[in-house]
Amino acid sequence: MAKRTQHPERRRFFRIEDSVYLQLDSDGQEDTVSKPSGAGESGFYLYINEFRKISAESKRHLHLAENTDPHITAYLQALNDKISCLAQAILFSQEEQELEANSSIQLSEGGFSTLLSQPYARGQRLKCKMILYPNNHIMFFSSEVVYCRQEAIPTPEGSQPLYRAGFEFVHLNEGDAQLLARHIINKQANERRKKHSEAQSPEEKQL
Repeated sequence: MAKRTQHPERRRFFRIEDSVYLQLDSDGQEDTVSKPSGAGESGFYLYINEFRKISAESKRHLHLAENTDPHITAYLQALNDKISCLAQAILFSQEEQELEANSSIQLSEGGFSTLLSQPYARGQRLKCKMILYPNNHIMFFSSEVVYCRQEAIPTPEGSQPLYRAGFEFVHLNEGDAQLLARHIINKQANERRKKHSEAQSPEEKQL
């Protein structure tokens, strides 16, 4: 399902700082970006994508079941999470080598921005592959460049200039959208816990 969101710089989306694996493919095939770029790389993604779609559609039934039997709801949710982890493990096993974070980005539910060594034209569409850590969630999607400007960062003589580019999601299936939302919420919660722990006095930490 195509999902076109708002400009990633708009403040209605909460943005987080994150380290991810990011792969951008600007092969110029404008008519192919309507499909996830991973579809040709791994046949497993088509099934995992379908699983995420079914999972997203079943959320409403889980919420309704909470009112009648929260124990069964919790059990079904646990099964759902286990299958999701298994699907991610299968997809990740298709990689030829373990992929580590290679980009620092500002990420939101609407898009992301990052520093790049090459510029892109505004409106250009790219196929993207992104891995979210620490759970190794793999997402394939299409994005559109909403701005790209040279960053005023001093660089060593002879090195390439850096460009700050912002992208918005133009094709992000519902399952991946929910996965992304959970990742951002968890990241926010972890940051709050970290700040709270750092703000505590040594005496409070011993209690």
